[in-house]
Amino acid sequence: MLRRAIALTTILVVLFFIGRWAFVGGEEGASAGQAAPEPQSAALSEPQATSGSGATVSTTASNVTDTAAIAPAVPATFDAEMGRLAGHRAIYDLKLAASNNGSGIAAAEGRMVIEFSDTCDGYALNQRLQMRLSDGEGAATATDFRVANWEATDGRRFRFATRHIVNGEEDQNFEGSAELKADGSGIVDYVKPEAKEETLPPGTIFPTMHTVQLIEAARAHKPLLTRTMFDGTNEDLGSNVVGVIGRVGDVAPPGLKGKGLDLLKGLPSWPVRLAFFGTGNNEELPEYEVGFRLYANGISGDIVLDYGDFSIDAVLSDIEALPRPAC
Repeated sequence: MLRRAIALTTILVVLFFIGRWAFVGGEEGASAGQAAPEPQSAALSEPQATSGSGATVSTTASNVTDTAAIAPAVPATFDAEMGRLAGHRAIYDLKLAASNNGSGIAAAEGRMVIEFSDTCDGYALNQRLQMRLSDGEGAATATDFRVANWEATDGRRFRFATRHIVNGEEDQNFEGSAELKADGSGIVDYVKPEAKEETLPPGTIFPTMHTVQLIEAARAHKPLLTRTMFDGTNEDLGSNVVGVIGRVGDVAPPGLKGKGLDLLKGLPSWPVRLAFFGTGNNEELPEYEVGFRLYANGISGDIVLDYGDFSIDAVLSDIEALPRPAC
């Protein structure tokens, strides 16, 4: 169960990189500068454990065709007329949604807090996720995942730092920087867990640029988007991400109340299903899938993480806008 807990929190962190683009708009889709500081471990307030998301689709490596673009992804240039990314602080409550016999997961509870801010020359993310998983036989695993990163506005440069603590002991620690060329190929320079250099294949994009392209595809009525994304949260040099985008709607997260609801009121949004495949293998089924509603201001609503034999609900319970800097 320990390794599955580690994989689960990594997946949730990857998920919350999605959904930051601040342009407002959207129509009915197809079915289905100050220098940023070096990233450090997230220093958010201590989360206290607490006890209709994506489109339903079938995504396999063999049956998906990307109608948005098959060619290697080239990082887009920032368009000032489209607006800056929206800074915000959001809280998601985590709970077990479903569990099959043999999954080893009988209960789950926790919370994730994220802060996404404009740094004038890019965007910074600080995030902390704490969750407790139980197997029903008295054994439990407590995970604490902290992420801090920065990505340049044009999507070419990326700095990352992630730290994963399991049952009070550090399990994983990744830190470094990456830079892409015009064709999406690039270099990753790791500082932790050891100093080394790795190569990224052509067509690679970083998390915020993936969000830009995902919403651009939704606005253009394109139901599919396939990309290779590197986020620095684990030892993998990227994942092949197949995104299925559903029809636009005006749906408010049911668990969100008060002023936070005003940030989403009346905004168009799309149900999105992301399937993550490992690079360098020919598996037809994804390693995991994530379903959520993506709003036109970049906020992700309630989320369902489907890991095959169990799934986790992440319910958006609070959100507030963060002020823009004076660039």
